Amino acid sequence: MDIVSFDGATSSGIWSGFQVLVNDGTGGFSAGPLSPLPIGGGYGVIAPLLADVTGDGRLNLILPRSAGTSSALRVYPGTPAGTFVAFVEVPIVDGDGERDAAGSHVADCWRHNGDVAGIIRQYGSGNQGTGGAVPVLGASGPLRVGSTSAALRGRRGRGGAPALLLAGLQESAIVIQPGVTLHTFPLAAVLPLALGGTAGVGGAGGFDLPVAIAPAFAGITFYLQLAVADPAAPGGHALSNGLKLHFGL
Repeated sequence: MDIVSFDGATSSGIWSGFQVLVNDGTGGFSAGPLSPLPIGGGYGVIAPLLADVTGDGRLNLILPRSAGTSSALRVYPGTPAGTFVAFVEVPIVDGDGERDAAGSHVADCWRHNGDVAGIIRQYGSGNQGTGGAVPVLGASGPLRVGSTSAALRGRRGRGGAPALLLAGLQESAIVIQPGVTLHTFPLAAVLPLALGGTAGVGGAGGFDLPVAIAPAFAGITFYLQLAVADPAAPGGHALSNGLKLHFGL
């Protein structure tokens, strides 16, 4: 999970600039690409949010901007690395639940919002493996029936290592030993995986796993964690953060 930090608040409660602070997987944050950025153009940001409006399954940073009677949405597309690239400015959409054309982009409005749209939430922390790297488990959406872009993503594991994707129906925080926590228990399923990346290199391993959401999954919540075989980790496994996935309608 990354942090969007806004600064330069005016007396009317709008913001003049922002920074994107990228999670480094060890509990720290650093300034990402394009950060910091001014809003510019005489506008101020009223209520920033994160949502997928470009239809690629990645979160976009959306800045509703206002100056007098003029309003617009400034959309910063998300990248596979979880950062943002240069913005595209689009007109405000009407929120009626139907898709609205916005230049070369299409914006999904608020009908698919909250639990019915699916939920992705990272929680807890992992433990270090080779080179001090901590595996990170994440996902892209939307997590609802019929989605063609939903996927699980693992990063920062030991390159080329075997791994296990642990799945349960409950969130947990069971301390196996100091600094090593099991984030889901009891387990409902275990999926063997092989990480890519240069063999033996800390932080070089990862995977991308498409998720087909069948109607039977609608309304179900899973809690996941990645366990990467790593001789430098306590007990021989580097564990990731926990990941909550709630499948929408």
